[in-house]
Amino acid sequence: MINEESKKIAVIGGGIAGMQSASVLGRLGYQVTIFEKSERLGGNVANWNHLFPHNENATDMISALNTTLESQSNISIAPSTTVLNIANKQNSVSITTPEREYSFDAAIIASGFTPFDATKKEEYGYGIYNHVITSVELEKVEKQNQLSRYVHGKSGKVGFVHCVGSRDEKVCNGYCSKVCCITAIKQAIEVKKQHPNLDVYCFYMDLRLFDRHFESIYREAQEKWGILFIRGRMSEVNEDIKGKLIVRIEDTLSRRPMKLSLDLLVLMVGMVPSEDTQRFASQLSTKSEEDRFIIDNNQILVEQNTGISKGIFAAGTAKSPLTVKETLADAKSVALNVHFYLNQTNL
Repeated sequence: MINEESKKIAVIGGGIAGMQSASVLGRLGYQVTIFEKSERLGGNVANWNHLFPHNENATDMISALNTTLESQSNISIAPSTTVLNIANKQNSVSITTPEREYSFDAAIIASGFTPFDATKKEEYGYGIYNHVITSVELEKVEKQNQLSRYVHGKSGKVGFVHCVGSRDEKVCNGYCSKVCCITAIKQAIEVKKQHPNLDVYCFYMDLRLFDRHFESIYREAQEKWGILFIRGRMSEVNEDIKGKLIVRIEDTLSRRPMKLSLDLLVLMVGMVPSEDTQRFASQLSTKSEEDRFIIDNNQILVEQNTGISKGIFAAGTAKSPLTVKETLADAKSVALNVHFYLNQTNL
């Protein structure tokens, strides 16, 4: 067995994966340092409103994780600190920041994802029309209860476009981002809760609702809230002289073209690996040629504690798109793998 108090572990990224893995390692007795390039912890989730499937408040969840970290004196946080390089050095892991080089016994890369840049899909008018926004921006709007900025009066129409930047070979993202369908349904319900008289549409290729509760949320959206689901491809978005959005869709079920006037169009942007994730993957030669996320060497029940390189592990959405629940579970698993790794190397 090892003396955990003598072992130092770096966690790169202070999103929910980094916070969760640091919390677990801290409780095991290790000296943990979280490197976070922004001023605060929480990552992408800190900007969200409510979380599916049980409508938890995202801010409350981040606060709970923060409280757990603050209660452990062996966990230190380095905010506003960018990690420039990570590398193996004999029996240690080297972490380089603009200020200095650190040496750790192990490291977890939890640098996560960034939302897809919707300006790459010019046909949707993002960045051109003020009433075309992303799902990330809608989270902030709903959090601040400011939907009236886009929809005036008691009536109006809001549309959600699924799979923006996902399953799209034209932007070199052939993978599914996994959460866009259920996020669209969740956001559509929240819009209806705030403005019951609005007409709300979801435009989808097909619905991928894999979790235990997702199908019931989908049924609730239709049966309780009257949200309309149209299977089709949106081909064009324009704006009329009154500032209304005019969208053209091909309904692939009825095989008929459609034309709708909308007050607000929300683009459900997918997950792409963050710049840091791609840089670390390149430095360690573990970058996937298919989707640019970090390749995880672990196989089912085989070498579960080897990491992606000696002493270096990856957690959460640095490896692939995941839900919040999956991210937290993966981070806990990776933290235990680090623990097993350090015990094995000291036998």
